[in-house]
Amino acid sequence: MGVPAFYRWLADRYPLSISDVIEEEPSEGPVDPSKRNPNGLEFDNLYLDMNGIIHPCFHPDGKRLPATYDDVFKSIFDYIDHLFTLVRPRKLLYMAIDGVAPRAKMNQQRSRRFRAAKDAAEAEAEEERLRKELEEEGKLLVAKEKPETSDSNVITPGTQFMSSLSVALQYYIHSRLNFYHGWSSVKVILSDSNVPGEGEHKIMSYIRSQRNLPGFNPNTRHCLYGLDADLIMLSLATHEIHFSILREVISLPGQQEKCFLCGQIGHLAAECEGQPGGKGEDSSGKAIDETPIHKKKYQFLHIWVLREYLQYDMEIPNSPIEINLERLVDDFVFLCFFVGNDFLPHMPTLEIREGAITLLMHIYRREFNAMGGYLTDGGEVILERVEYFIQSVAVHEDQIFQKRARIQQAHENNEERRARRENSDEARVTVVDKVKLGEPGYKERYYMEKFNLSSPEKIDEVRSDVVLKYVEGLCWVMRYYYQGVCSWLWFYPYHYAPFASDLKDLVDLEITFFLGEPFKPFDQLLGTLPAASSNALPVHYRTLMTDPSSPINVELDMNDDNCCFRGTQAVVKLPFINERKLVAETKKLAETLTEDLKAVVALILDPGYVADVNSLNRCWLLMWFSYVVQLDHIMTSIWFIQDEERMRNSVMFDLLYVHMNHPLAKQIWWYYQVCPQLSTDKRVLCVIDATASGGMNGYLCLCERNGIWRVFPSPVKGLKNIENNLVLNITYRYPPVHQRILEPPKGVIIPKKVVSPTDVKPFPILWHEDNSSRRHQYRERPQVSQAISGAHLGEAAHRLLKNALNIKPNNSGFFDQGPSRNFPNNHTLNRQRPAGPSGYERGFVQNSNYQYEHQNNYARPAISNSRSAPSFNEWQGNKPNYRPQQDPSFYHGRYNVQMGMSSLTVQEGPLNPPHSRTPQWVPNNVRPSSTMYQQQPQRQPVHNTGQLPRPPNNWIDKLVNGNVEPYVRQNESGLPGGTTLNQAQQGYQIRRQGQQEPRNN
Repeated sequence: MGVPAFYRWLADRYPLSISDVIEEEPSEGPVDPSKRNPNGLEFDNLYLDMNGIIHPCFHPDGKRLPATYDDVFKSIFDYIDHLFTLVRPRKLLYMAIDGVAPRAKMNQQRSRRFRAAKDAAEAEAEEERLRKELEEEGKLLVAKEKPETSDSNVITPGTQFMSSLSVALQYYIHSRLNFYHGWSSVKVILSDSNVPGEGEHKIMSYIRSQRNLPGFNPNTRHCLYGLDADLIMLSLATHEIHFSILREVISLPGQQEKCFLCGQIGHLAAECEGQPGGKGEDSSGKAIDETPIHKKKYQFLHIWVLREYLQYDMEIPNSPIEINLERLVDDFVFLCFFVGNDFLPHMPTLEIREGAITLLMHIYRREFNAMGGYLTDGGEVILERVEYFIQSVAVHEDQIFQKRARIQQAHENNEERRARRENSDEARVTVVDKVKLGEPGYKERYYMEKFNLSSPEKIDEVRSDVVLKYVEGLCWVMRYYYQGVCSWLWFYPYHYAPFASDLKDLVDLEITFFLGEPFKPFDQLLGTLPAASSNALPVHYRTLMTDPSSPINVELDMNDDNCCFRGTQAVVKLPFINERKLVAETKKLAETLTEDLKAVVALILDPGYVADVNSLNRCWLLMWFSYVVQLDHIMTSIWFIQDEERMRNSVMFDLLYVHMNHPLAKQIWWYYQVCPQLSTDKRVLCVIDATASGGMNGYLCLCERNGIWRVFPSPVKGLKNIENNLVLNITYRYPPVHQRILEPPKGVIIPKKVVSPTDVKPFPILWHEDNSSRRHQYRERPQVSQAISGAHLGEAAHRLLKNALNIKPNNSGFFDQGPSRNFPNNHTLNRQRPAGPSGYERGFVQNSNYQYEHQNNYARPAISNSRSAPSFNEWQGNKPNYRPQQDPSFYHGRYNVQMGMSSLTVQEGPLNPPHSRTPQWVPNNVRPSSTMYQQQPQRQPVHNTGQLPRPPNNWIDKLVNGNVEPYVRQNESGLPGGTTLNQAQQGYQIRRQGQQEPRNN
C-alpha cells in the first residue's frame, strides 16, 4: 500500500515525469509485441508486482464478479498479455507474487483482513435482514449461492487458491513461450507465494543482486508494474537511471469516462454494447461495466525525470560540502517514511494531505547545513542528525494541530447548519474527541487515551519505549528498502506513533536487529486471517482459530483524530500475535497434515528426456492432477504421489523458464542430463553463463518442482493441453550478496535533460501557515487529466486578461511581472512564496511611474510545459492582437497610452456615453500616421465596452518586495504628479511626431 495519496502529490508536483502510454490497437489479429514499442522506449526487463493484478481480477470494482477460480485465472492471463504488449520486454519477464511477509508487515495484513471480514459479515447480515422482510411480505426469493471467489482473504500465501494460481501461471508461461510472438527470446522468472518476501521487494532484491557483476549492462532499461506508491521509493533506492513505473491512471469518482447510452463507466457511447435494462445491468438494476479488467488507461512514471526534479527541489544553497545527488535522493526516500508506510503508523504531526512532504523538504533544505549534512548513509540512519531534523519539524507541531482543530470545528458547524436547513430529525452520530490535539495538555491526553495509561510515571515509561520502537522502525524500514530484510521477526508493537517533539536523545538509543527466519505459510495464515476465513487452512489448524481465546473481536477506534473528517480508515485495534505460542502450537500440528494423495501423470514422448524413474520421484512436476490424461501416443506413463498440503506449507525458490531456442537452454539441458546421475549430497549449484543469459547472474539447480514434459496438461477448465512443449524450466537462485554501490553504475548513459529550471514549480505556502479565508476542502479536489494548475494556471490567466484588454504581449508592466519561478540564480530556497489573491502575488500598486521605474528590469523566463494552455496569440498563429484605430482623436482622449495598467485599474465613475468613442489599447511599436486617420472611415470599437474590475482594497498601495518607498494614489485626473490633461496631450503629440519623422523619410 505504501504512502496514501503520494502518487497524486507527485503527479501534481512533477508532471513531466509522467507520460501517457500509447497503446497500439490491433488491425487484424493480436498485436505483435516483437515489433518496436510505439512509445519510443525499448525495455529490457519487465517486472510485475502480481498482487496488483490478482486483486482486481479476483474482486473487480464495478464489474461482474468471477464465479470460479478458473475465471480469475483467465482474467489474469489476459491482464499479463496486455501489459506485455504495452511494455514489450526484450530480455526478462519477472512475475513476483507476495510470499510470507516480514513480521513487521503481518500486523497491517492482519488489520486489513479482519476489517474486510467484519465488513463482509455486516453486509451479509443486512442482506439477510432484507431477505426476511421480503419473505414476510410474501415474496419468494431464490437462494443465493456463494461463489468460489466470495472470500478475498484467500489471496494469502498457503491457501489452496494461491497453490492453484501458481500451477495456472506455470501453464500460462509454457503456453506463451511456445506459441506467442515476442516471447521466445525472453527469460521468464516466476516467484510464487512459496518464496518468502513481498513481491515488490523480491523484485528489488533481484535488481540489487545483478548490479556490478560480470556481464551486467549498466544501461539496462527496467519497467516495473504496480499500484503501490512505495514502488516509487523502491525504484529511487536502486539508483538505476533507466527505470520506469507502469501503472493505471487512477480516476476519482465523477472522473471516469461514462457512456450516455447505458450509463456505464469505462467506455464511451461509440464502444457501447449494452443498453439500459440489458446486459449492462444486473438483476437489481445496478449498472455493470462489461469492459475487460485490463482495458484501462496507463501511464509511465520515468524515474530519471523524477531525479531531475529532485535535483532542483532538494537543492542546498551555500552548502560547505559538495552536494551528492544520490545522497539527496536517499534522504528524500527517508523523508517519505515519516508520512506513512506499511510498517509504521504515521506521526499525528504529519499528514500528506496537509502538505507534510512539502514541510519536510522545506525544513531539510533550510537546516541541512546546521544539522551537519545528510540524514542517511548507504541505508543506515544517522540518528544525531535525524534528531536535529525532527525537532525542527516539531516547532510547527502546535500550529498544525490548531489549524486542524479549526477546520474540524468549521466542518461540524457546516454540518449543523445543513441539518437545520433540511429540518432533519435524524440523530447525527457525533464522535467525541477526547484528545483535542493543539489544546494544552494534549500530549498527556494522547498517551492516556491511545495507550490506555493513567499515571504520569507510566506515561513517561511508555513514551520512552514508543520512541525507541519507532526509531527502530525507521532504521528497519531504511535497511529493508536498501539492503533487504534485516530481521524477519522485528515489528512495531504499538498501534500509534509518537509525536515529532517526543523524538529526543536518539543518539543514546541502541538499535540491534537479529535476522531470524520467515514464518511458514500456515503460521502466517493463523496470524493474519480471521475465523471467518478458517476454511483456507487445513482442518486441524482451524481449531486454533475458533478457540474462544483467539482475538477475533475487532475493536474500532473511531476517536482517531485522522478518521473523523478526512476519510482515513479507523484504526483496527487487534492484539498482536504471540509468535512463540503460535509457532509452538503449529509444530504440534505438523504431523497432522493430511496425506491427500494426488495422482500426477508425466507424459513423456522420449524416455531420454529423463535419466531414470528414481530421479523423477524426487521431482514435483509443477502440478498435481486428480485425473489421468489418456493419449494414444504416450510412450511412458509414470505416477507420482504428492502430499499437497505439505507443499503448500513449504519454502521454495524461484522458477526460471526459457524456450529451447534461447541461448541459455543449452546449459539448462546439460544440467538436466548430469544432475540426476549424482546423489543428492553431491549435487552442486551450477553458475549461470552470464553471456548466454543476456547478463543475468546467479545459479541453477533442480528441486521437486522441476521437470520436462512433451505434453503439458491444462489446469484451467476450457484451455487446451500444450503439446510438443519446447520450454525448459529450472530452479533459479540469486548470486551471493555483494557490496552495493549506491550510485549509478559505471558506464551508464545519462538521458538528455527533460526538466528545465522554469519547469519547477515554486513551493506553496506551508499548510499550517496559510490562513487565507478561502474555503477549505475536506476532500482532495479531483485531478482532471491534462489540466494545468499552480503557476502555469496563473500565467494562463494573465494571458487571458491581457488579450481581453488588448495589452501588448511581453510588454513590461504589472501583468508581465510573472510569478516567482525557478530560473537561473533564483534557487527554490530563495524564492518567495506567493501571497494574496491569485494574480496579485507582487502586490497591487497605484504609482503612476511604476511602469517607467520597472521598465525592462524583469526578464520573464520562457515556460516550456506541454500541460500549459497556449496563449491567444499562439492560437491565432502569432497574429497581432489589436485593430488599428482610424480616429486620431482617440490619442487625445482622457486615457494616456503610456500610463499602462495603473491608469486603467483605478478607473472610477460612469462609463463613456454611448455616442463617445471607447478607446482601445494599441501596442507601443505601432504608431499610425495622421494621414491614415483622415483617409480611413470611422468604425465602432469592439473591445473594452465594460467597466474594468477593481482589485481588492486591501491590495491597493501594498509594498513591493524590497526596500521601496510606498506608492501614492493618483489624483483625480488619473495622471502623475498633478499633470493636467492638456499638458499630457501636448507632450504626447510632440513625442509622437518626433517618432513619426524617420518613418516619413
